[in-house]
Amino acid sequence: PEGSSHFWGYLPYSVGCIWAYAQTNSLIKEKYTAKEFLVMKEDPDQLVANLESPKVFCFSDYVWNHNYNLLLAQKVKEKHPDCVIVFGGPSVPTKECEQFMAQHEFIDYAVLNEGEISFQNLLLHMLGEPSDLGGVWCRHDNKDFKPAQRIHDLTPMPSPYTLGLFDDLVKKYQGTNVTLNAIIETNRGCPFKCTFCDWGNGTLGKVKTMDMERVTQEIEWCGKNNIEFVTFADANFGAFKKRDMEISHLLAATKEKYGYPKTMSVSWHKNMAPAISEIASVLLDAGLLRRFAVGFQTLTDNALLAIKRTNIVFDTFMNVVKACEEKNVPVAVDLMAPLPGDTAKEFRNTMDFFYDIDVIPVISPTVVLPNAEMYEPEYQKQHGLVWKENSTGNNPWTEEIELALVQTNTMTQKEFNDVFVLAYAVESFHSYGFTDLVAKYYRKKYDMKFTTFYDMFWKYFMQNNFHASKYFHRYRNHVDDKRTSELYGSVYLLKMFNDLGKENRELFYAELKKFVKENLPNDENLDALINLQYNWQNHEHRSSRVHISCNNNLFDYITSDTELVEKATKYTAVASEVDKSRWKDFGAMLMGCRYNREWAKRILKSA
Repeated sequence: PEGSSHFWGYLPYSVGCIWAYAQTNSLIKEKYTAKEFLVMKEDPDQLVANLESPKVFCFSDYVWNHNYNLLLAQKVKEKHPDCVIVFGGPSVPTKECEQFMAQHEFIDYAVLNEGEISFQNLLLHMLGEPSDLGGVWCRHDNKDFKPAQRIHDLTPMPSPYTLGLFDDLVKKYQGTNVTLNAIIETNRGCPFKCTFCDWGNGTLGKVKTMDMERVTQEIEWCGKNNIEFVTFADANFGAFKKRDMEISHLLAATKEKYGYPKTMSVSWHKNMAPAISEIASVLLDAGLLRRFAVGFQTLTDNALLAIKRTNIVFDTFMNVVKACEEKNVPVAVDLMAPLPGDTAKEFRNTMDFFYDIDVIPVISPTVVLPNAEMYEPEYQKQHGLVWKENSTGNNPWTEEIELALVQTNTMTQKEFNDVFVLAYAVESFHSYGFTDLVAKYYRKKYDMKFTTFYDMFWKYFMQNNFHASKYFHRYRNHVDDKRTSELYGSVYLLKMFNDLGKENRELFYAELKKFVKENLPNDENLDALINLQYNWQNHEHRSSRVHISCNNNLFDYITSDTELVEKATKYTAVASEVDKSRWKDFGAMLMGCRYNREWAKRILKSA
C-alpha cells in the first residue's frame, strides 16, 4: 500500500512460463541462457550500462509498464543495436500490430496472444532452424503472418516455480523491504465476452485446465518458500466445483503445514454458482481470504446487456456475504464507471444498494484496453464512447498512460466527472471511517440515501474554501486535468488522510459539524454523533481509552438492528497499539486496513 515501509511485488509468472517451455527444446537449452528476470523498475540508463552484450531482450507489456518498457527497449537498442527486442503481453495490440511496430522501430518481433509455443519457435527461427512463426509479427519479413493457434493441451507446460527459475529472485529479496508474491494459474481462458476485457475474447474463449500435479507442486513451493500472498490468475475460480474444492483444501493444508501462504485472492466465477459459497467457506476457515471480492461492474440491465456481462446470482452472493460476516471477513464488489447503457442516476442506485447492505464498493474508471471489443471503432460508434489519456502516475523516468472512458451515449463527460467525485467522496470518507457513522445515522433516522448525503458533502466542500476543500477543488475538472486516477487510490489519498485524520483532525470535524448543521435536518444528537465519529478511527496510533457520553444508545442504534432508546449511555472507545514497523503513519495504516477495518477502535458500553 501507499506509504507502507514495505513494497509488495510479484514473481514474473508469465515470462517464467514462456522461458520454462522454451527450455523443453534441447537446442534452445544448449544455445540460450537467461541472464535474469527484472521485476523492479530501475534507472534505464543504469540497467543498460550493466548489460553484457545481450543477444535477446524480452518485455512483458501491460498498462502499468508499457511506456517504461518502450523507453528501456529503445535505450537497449541504441547501446546494443544487434540485440533482438521482443515484445509480448496484453498491451501489444493484436489488430493494430502493424501500426504498433511502425511506431516503435526498435522492436524486432511481437508475440501475440499465448506466448509459450510462439516464443519457442521464434528462438529456433533465430538459430536458423525451420519453425512455424504463427502468432509472431516480424519486422523484416511479415508477408506470411498468421495468428497463432490456441494451445489445446496445457499438460506439457512446465512450471517456472518447480523448475527453480524464481529461486534466485526469492533469495535476492529475502530479508529486504521487498516481498515478492506469487501468481498461480490453475486454468486458462474465459468463456465470457465482456466487452471491456481482453481475457475471454478471441483465442482465449475456451477454458483449459492445468495439470493437477503441477498445481499441487506450485502450492507446495509457495508454502516452502514462505510466499505470503498468492493471486490466482484464473478468470473464473469455482467454475470447476470438485477440482477447485480440492485446490482450496490443498491451500488450507499447505498453510497449516508451513504457515504460508498467509492470504490469497481469486477472480470468482462470473455467474456465482452455488458451489462458490462452499469453496469460499474452506478458504475462509483457513484464514486465506482477507476479503471476498466480486466483480459486479454494474447492476443496470441496459449496461449489462451492452457489455455482454452475465451478472451474479444474488441468492448465492448473499449466502457468501453471510458466511463472510460470521467469520469477520469483509466483502467488496468491483464497480466500473462509465459503462455504455449506464446513467448517472442508475450508477448512484448501484452504489446505494451495496452501501445499504454494508458491502464495500471498489469503484474504478473504465479503462479501454487495446485488445478488448470496447476498443473497436464499431463498438465505439454504437455506444458513443469517448476516451481520453489519463496519467496513472509517474516514475522518475517516464509516465504511464491509460485510456480512460469519460463519456457514453447514456452518460455525459460532466455527469461522469461529477459521479466519480461522488465515488471518491464516499470511498475516501465513508469506507475509511471519517464520516460513515454520521451518514449511517441520517440514512437510518431520516431515510437519506448515502449518495444524497455524499453528493451534498462533496459539493459543500467544493463550493467553499474550508481546510478540507482543497481535496475537492483539485478534482473540479479531473477528466480534463487528467487527474481521474488520483481519485481511486494514490499518494494523494495518503496525504489527505494524514492531514485531515491526524494533523488537522479537530479542524476537519469542526468543518464536518458545520456541514451537517447547514445542510441536514436539525438533530439533538449532533454533538454526540460527531464525538463518536471523531473517536471511531484509531487516530492516536497508540493504545488509548476515550469515554463518550450520550443521551441514548446512539452507537448501537447506528451499527445494529436496534431502536433508539432515550437512556443515558456511556461508551468507551478502545484503541490498540499500531504496528509501526508495518505502517509508518496514520494514512498508511488507513489504506492498508481498508477492507478489514482494523483502523477502527472498539466502541464498548461502559458499566
